[in-house]
Amino acid sequence: MGKCKICDRKGLFFKVNSESICEDCLHNISIKENANHKLNSINIEEEIRAVNKYVISFLKNDDLLTICQNFVEANRLIPLEFFDLVYVPIIAPAGFDAYGAYAPATEYKFIYPDNVAVENSPYIEILKAYNDGNLYADQPSLLVASAIRKAGINSPFTFNEKGEIYSYISNYLSKEFNKIRELFKTLCNQNVIDTEQDINEYFAFLFLLCTTKKILYASISELYASYKNISVSDHKSIESIIEELYMLGEDSGKILMFLLGLAIKQHFNMPINKIESELTPTIDECIRKLNERRYLDKLRKGESNKPFKYNMAQIDLMNGAQFEDFVAELFNCLGYQTKRTKLSGDQGVDVLANMGDKIIAIQAKHYNQAVGNHAIMEVVAGAKMYNAAICYVVTNNYFTHSAKELANANNVILWDREKLIEKLSEI
Repeated sequence: MGKCKICDRKGLFFKVNSESICEDCLHNISIKENANHKLNSINIEEEIRAVNKYVISFLKNDDLLTICQNFVEANRLIPLEFFDLVYVPIIAPAGFDAYGAYAPATEYKFIYPDNVAVENSPYIEILKAYNDGNLYADQPSLLVASAIRKAGINSPFTFNEKGEIYSYISNYLSKEFNKIRELFKTLCNQNVIDTEQDINEYFAFLFLLCTTKKILYASISELYASYKNISVSDHKSIESIIEELYMLGEDSGKILMFLLGLAIKQHFNMPINKIESELTPTIDECIRKLNERRYLDKLRKGESNKPFKYNMAQIDLMNGAQFEDFVAELFNCLGYQTKRTKLSGDQGVDVLANMGDKIIAIQAKHYNQAVGNHAIMEVVAGAKMYNAAICYVVTNNYFTHSAKELANANNVILWDREKLIEKLSEI
């Protein structure tokens, strides 16, 4: 029992910054900190109106939009699962400490008062999408978002002293976050936006950057689909797209990023964490079924008694021809139909692989040094002779930076030493 600091009612209450607040009042405040004041109870409606006003103004500022687009393209920035939470008013549970105290996820709430009178905008639309009674973030995401909010415009961006956030995450995010904060200050100092450097204006700026990054994600997925000749029409199922990407050698993380970009384009105001929570189990289940199908196909062909026993030490001892045989066998074990090309006059293609109606041209490079541009140029030229739609270069070593750039420009998939280790573990 206690007395609420805000309404003076007695009864059950939550502790917020050592102050007693009843549940009703807790749902009508937002806890935040900026450079000018300590944690205080801020009316959520006032915050929403203020942030929304800035958002509407920013969206009409062509100079600002151009700067944000170029800034986002040039920097990694905060991952979207964190970024998409920073500007959303969140009520934390009793005892929540943005610098590390965890509490049950069900106690968090996203807030959008139904009776707030405000002009509609993309910012308002996404707040409404968050406020449907479900929680669309895990505790680490909320912790990071809250720490960024509390840091405000001038305060240091740090996590708790107990080390409850891994140091590499903290260091990476603080570095990227500080870039954002410095850009905001520069924009204010140069009169590109309002010179007040108000905390709500800053939240609006974070929303604008996050929106820009989501647009970039969507455009990258579109470009990738075009490069890989992947159809993403409305009638095509997610499962078929996952299968196509997996058979191209993409792992679950890259598949998620690709599908995330597609989903953003289709449902722009859907919370990022909700999209991820829906896509991740679908991807995992689809890959599991694909691997099961491969296993049964081996049993049908009587290949289950042929163990694929290679390690990198053995592979490094191979000669060029043996490595080409190994690559053909590897792709065969991964579910492709493969055949070797002739040893001489192969036109830069050592192995041909088929999955469905697509032909894959593969060049195998057994090197004791990094593979350069020539391998990329050879397989691209040779693929045309074999009418191949997709090109791979596989090596037991690594690729030079220049080779990676050339491969990216020519839609060539590179499997280096680390990728081989990954594929061997799958088998």
